[in-house]
Amino acid sequence: MNKYKTILIRFSILLICLIAMGLLMQHKVSNMLNSALEQMIARQTADMAVVAEERFSKELGELRFAAKYIASHPDSQTEQNVLKELEAANNSKFAEVGMMRLDGSAIYGIPIYKKDFRRLPRAYRGNDVVDYCIGAGMLFAVPVMNGDNVRAIIYRLYDDQLLTDLFGLAEYDSDSRLLIQERNGQIIVPYTNYGEADKEFFTDPTILNGFNRIREKLASSKAAATYYKGPRGEFFLFGADLPQTNCSMVGYVPWGAVAGTIARANMMIFIVTSSLLLL
Repeated sequence: MNKYKTILIRFSILLICLIAMGLLMQHKVSNMLNSALEQMIARQTADMAVVAEERFSKELGELRFAAKYIASHPDSQTEQNVLKELEAANNSKFAEVGMMRLDGSAIYGIPIYKKDFRRLPRAYRGNDVVDYCIGAGMLFAVPVMNGDNVRAIIYRLYDDQLLTDLFGLAEYDSDSRLLIQERNGQIIVPYTNYGEADKEFFTDPTILNGFNRIREKLASSKAAATYYKGPRGEFFLFGADLPQTNCSMVGYVPWGAVAGTIARANMMIFIVTSSLLLL
């Protein structure tokens, strides 16, 4: 009887040790897996940010070309012709093209106000500008130079209704969601079918804390990702800043869509190994 009791005690101790070891291993493997996936998603995010940068650069490039042509042919008829060409290229009633003097008055098109677009004064100081104003839209502006001095600025302004179609980002994974926002959190370019449920997700305090961690990482990295586990479930949150703008690209992908298959394989290995040890 004592012999069987001893065997039972030893078996129970072995079983407890295996369970404890298994939990520790599972925790360690999960942390390593999440860390590796964070790095992978950060690299993919950096690639997607390049795509967004190129779309913004294309807009600024067209305006820079027009500004250089106007600077080298300084007459009102040339200005009108070039700006009409830019206007025709939009082919939309929801886009405006214009040219303004340094005092803010319009030479062509409608005037754009500094109180609406806070980065606009940078264009008057010789810089390219991408800025956003709620209700007014997204502004691209470049200076027209006269030697080393700014003579005027030309701009293209897109209404909110056009932004998703023109600048929306295709997801690298069918379960991921990407959007462009100002660095203060104001969403500029939502993804297709963005609705109230999506708005609640991005304004959830626990999700915002996750994006704050990403903001801290972006101080030293071009792109970043972080693992989130909370009331909303398990996700990888990611983000990247877009240079020369006050914009960032942010998004999320469910943990299961990225790590689910690997985690199930790890669990199967653990179960099989534990079974063999018990046998």
